[in-house]
This record gives sequence, C-alpha cells and structure tokens, in this order.
Amino acid sequence: MLPSQVRDDLASYLGVEDPTHIPDNALARMTSDLNASLQEIWAKGPGWLREGSIGAIMYGPTQVSLGNITQGSNVWSGADTLPTWALRNTIRIDGEPFDNQILSKSRKEFLMPITGASRPGSGLVYGDSFKLPPYAQSVLRVIIPDKYQLNPVPESTALMRYGRYGYRLDYGSEFEYKTITTRLDVREPTHFRIESHRPISPQGYQTTFEYHIRVVPLPPAPTPIQIDLEFGPPKYATISSLPGPEDEIPLPSGYAESVLLPIVRAKFASWPHFNQPELIQVLNADAQSAMRQLENLRPQRNSGARLRPSYFV
Repeated sequence: MLPSQVRDDLASYLGVEDPTHIPDNALARMTSDLNASLQEIWAKGPGWLREGSIGAIMYGPTQVSLGNITQGSNVWSGADTLPTWALRNTIRIDGEPFDNQILSKSRKEFLMPITGASRPGSGLVYGDSFKLPPYAQSVLRVIIPDKYQLNPVPESTALMRYGRYGYRLDYGSEFEYKTITTRLDVREPTHFRIESHRPISPQGYQTTFEYHIRVVPLPPAPTPIQIDLEFGPPKYATISSLPGPEDEIPLPSGYAESVLLPIVRAKFASWPHFNQPELIQVLNADAQSAMRQLENLRPQRNSGARLRPSYFV
C-alpha cells in the first residue's frame, strides 16, 4: 500500500475525491496519524516485523597520504588519498604517539590535533567504524560469520580496555589489568560499541544524529560482519496531494488493509473536522480488532527443535 492510498482513503471520510482539493491542515493531520499508527504497530507488533540483518566490511590497514599536517592543528591541507569508507575510522599517523580518527573528509579534520612537527602527512587507516542506516533503531547482534558473536561494551572506556594492549584478563574471581598503551591492538575484533555523532555543517551542528558501530581491536585484514538490527518505523514528512514516485509502506502483504488502515482511520476520526461522527464508534472497534490481530501474528511457528549456535554461548 502506498502513502497516497492511505491519504485517499482518509479523504473519502471528508467527502473529498480529488487529492489536490485536500486542505493543508487535513494533509498535516493525515501525515501525523499515519506516522503515529506505524509507531504503534512497531511498538506492539511481533519482533519479526521490525527485525532484519545487514552486512558490512571492516577494512584492514590501508596506507594513505594526507597532504600536509601542522603541529597543534587538527586539520590537514592539500590532496589526500583517503578511501571513501575512512570517515570516523581510526588513523595511525606516522610519527604520532597515539591513534587518531578521521572526523570529516570535507573539512579535512582529525579528532585530535597533531603533536609532532609540521610535515607531510601519511599513515594507516583501519576500518573499525561503520555507519548504521538511518532506519536502524537498535542493534541486536554483531557477528563475524562462521566464527563468533562480538561482545557489546557499554562505554568508550571499556572499549579502550578491550581494544588496546591493556585489556583485562579474567581468572574467575580475580582480574589482572595489563599496561594500557595509547595504541589499539591489531587483531580480529572481539567487542563493539554504538557511538552517536552530530555531523557538523558549515552553519554549525546539525540537529540529527548519526550512529556508528565501532569494533575493537583494529581489524588486521578486511573482515565481514553481520549486523542484526531492529528497524524503526518509517516516518513521512508529508503525504503530498501531488502525484509523484512513492515507495510501498513496509508492511507484510495484506497487513496494510487489515491492520494499518483500521488504526489510522480511528486516529483520524478523533480530528475535530472529521464530519462523520456516527462512524467513530465503529472505527474505534475496527482499530481494536486490528490490534488484536497484530498481536496474534505468528508467521514462524515453533518447530520443536531449538538450536543454539556456538557464538551465542
């Protein structure tokens, strides 16, 4: 089902047949009710409705040049050979005592300023960070296929501990902390953390956030990972009254008519300008029936056999 089909269905309750004649305040209300309905479906529906997987490559060390770097500055000048995936990834700059990050390619900016003398810049970039798609709501698992599941860590200090040579050794009831260095270890990743970033535009900080997965230690070679996600509901800025290209609302076949439409109709019926008050009780009953149907959706029944992959231990 297309957003415009939801719009036209709601417009019929206003007695409007031509979508170009729908008032702007009605279009705004339709958009709000569609978004609210999808959020309710995502929150109360079964997990399979919002779960899926994506794949990524965490690249190994890649030699790069950085034009010229300046002592005390966190920007470089001149041409560079950074790969397209370098943003937010770790860079080991030649002659620097610590690992740095590529904060912005367009502004040629590092996370931390250069401590050494001004000079032509070069170093190794490691693919330890991956930008999540905007529809990702939460990360369920990160897996190196056919090997093991990466362990999540709650904060950046813990990420440093597991990613550097100074990691914790667990002997049951006792712990030994090795000496922490300023460089991350290079070996197959074992842990990950979700980081949030606010991109900076020429006008200042943007209001939206980007989310990245960061793994440690640094990958020694290109390493494929599988990321199991919980997707957030789609959000529409407007349901336009004008024709144009549209994507289907991402609901399984049939559920748009039997679940989405009854819920969004009931929400729209609470609008003060809804001109068929005699239908409100019927529409609310249909919405309640749709929610019961949603909660009972179980396309994948238990087979009786329960397998536990080794990386879930």
